[in-house]
Amino acid sequence: DMLSRERQRQVDDLRTVQADGIIYSGVLPEMVETAQSRDVPAVNVVGRLSEIPACSVVGDDRACGRLAAEHYLDLGFRSFMTVHVYHERFSQRRVDGYVDRLREAGHDCAICQRVEDLQQDVADLKRRLAGPVALFVESDPAGARVLDHLYRAGIHVPDDVAVLGMANIRQICELCSPPLSSVDGNLERRGYEAAALLDRLMDGEPEPIEPVLIKPRSVVVRRSTDTVAVRDREVARAVDFIRQHADQPIQAEDVADSVLLSRRSLDQRFIAALGRTVHEEIWNHHMQRAQALLNDTDLSLYEVAARSGFRSASALSTIFKRHMGMSPKAYRRMHGTQP
Repeated sequence: DMLSRERQRQVDDLRTVQADGIIYSGVLPEMVETAQSRDVPAVNVVGRLSEIPACSVVGDDRACGRLAAEHYLDLGFRSFMTVHVYHERFSQRRVDGYVDRLREAGHDCAICQRVEDLQQDVADLKRRLAGPVALFVESDPAGARVLDHLYRAGIHVPDDVAVLGMANIRQICELCSPPLSSVDGNLERRGYEAAALLDRLMDGEPEPIEPVLIKPRSVVVRRSTDTVAVRDREVARAVDFIRQHADQPIQAEDVADSVLLSRRSLDQRFIAALGRTVHEEIWNHHMQRAQALLNDTDLSLYEVAARSGFRSASALSTIFKRHMGMSPKAYRRMHGTQP
C-alpha cells in the first residue's frame, strides 16, 4: 500500500509540476503516459517496461550481461549459471547477454528460475562439470538473497560458487557477507546523457527514434568473485601475486620467482589454465586498474600511470589505445563519473 501510494504521488507530480522539461523514471505505464501527455520535453531514464519509451536514456542491459560473462571467462571459469528471478524484459536482456557471450566462448549456461531451487541446481551442475560455479544474478537485491541462501545451504562463496550482481548498489553490495561483486551500469553517465538530451530537446531538436543505450562501466570486484577458477595452484598463486602488484611495473620473471618456477614453465601452465601468458595477465591487470582510476577519479594521466603499473603517461596512452581503441582521455570522457 505504501509503495502504491508513493507511485501515485509520483504520477500526480508528473501531471502537475511546472517545468520546461522533465527527466523521470518510467517504472509504470501511467508514469510514461502522464509524462508524454505534457506539452514539454520529457526523458525517461529507466528501462524496466516491456516497451521502452522512444525518448529514453537507459542502461544497455544486454551489454551488462556480456560484461558479466567476460569477467568470469577471464577468471578461468568453465561452469556457469544464472538466477532468473524477476522475469521482466530488462532482466531477460541481462540474462540473454550473459548466456549469448558464454555460448560464443563455447560454454553452456544453466538457468535457475527460483532462488529456493539454487542448492539443488548447483549440486546438479557440479556433478556434471568440474570446478566452481560462476553465477550471475540480474540485480544486487537478488544477489543478496542468493548469498544468504548459499550461506544457509553451507555452500562456500567464492570457493564453490562465485556470485556477481548487477547495478553496484554499494549499500547492498558492501553489507553482504561476503561483499557482493557487481556490474557497474554507469548511472552517472546515464544521468549526464539524459540531461544533455533534454537540453537539446528544449532547444528544438527532435526526439531520438530509439532509446539511447549507456554501456556498463566495469565489474566492481569484491570478495564474492575474488578468486581464480583454476586447479593449478601455482597459477592461482601467480595470479594473486599479479593482482596484489597491479600498481607496480612488475615483469613476468618477478611472477615466476614468486612461485619458484621458470618463466617458460609458468607460461606453459598459464596457457593451459587460462589461455594466455603471464605477460598478458600482467597487462590485463594494469589495464583494469587504469580503467578504474579513469572511471572514478580526476587524477592526471601521469598519476593514473604511476598508480597502475605503467612507467610513464606516454606508455599508458600508447598501450591503452592499442587495447581499447581509444585514448585514456577519450575513455574518461565516455565512462568517467565526472564528464
